Amino acid sequence: MYRSEGEAVASKIGGIYRHLEISSEITVDTAFDFVRDDHGVERVLINCAGVALDQPAVWRDQSSGKIMIHDVPSFERLLQVNLTGTFYTTIKSNSASVASEDGLEGQAAYAASEGGVLALTRPLARDLVNEGVRIATIMSGRYDTAMFTERSEDMTEKVGTHKRDPEGLADPNEFADLVMRIIEDDDINGQWVRMNAASKK
Repeated sequence: MYRSEGEAVASKIGGIYRHLEISSEITVDTAFDFVRDDHGVERVLINCAGVALDQPAVWRDQSSGKIMIHDVPSFERLLQVNLTGTFYTTIKSNSASVASEDGLEGQAAYAASEGGVLALTRPLARDLVNEGVRIATIMSGRYDTAMFTERSEDMTEKVGTHKRDPEGLADPNEFADLVMRIIEDDDINGQWVRMNAASKK
């Protein structure tokens, strides 16, 4: 979410907006301290921060025939935001993607980061259960969000026509509805729920 959009939403619902770099432990700590001063300790954390990258692990340049490989800095940056950032905010509801177990071509780095989020779910739930904290991860499909619309045209077309999600982009309100169900059900802990676009499984 862009800063201006976040501030607008916070103003509308009577909340507080704090911009942060999720891969930086210091800025995460500062953001939590900032909102706790006015709202007290948080009761629900919905972690949806993430970036996507459309780049094959290995491919051949069509004009030169040269073998190309995924650049390491981009891979590391994606892991910092999607995986390390999720870890920082959770230890201080996670959200992953269906790519965590069903990544498409060009999504090796993205799938690796999202798979890491899934792997964190149960250990974190076990670590925090005695504190009365529950952990659940939603593996979401294709939703009408800024991150999806900003992806390259080529990958957007690939994902948009892939057979696993034929229904088209889903309304983010469907995601919000599932979040509320998880919050209200005390029996859900250490689990992940796969939720394709317009199709809950």
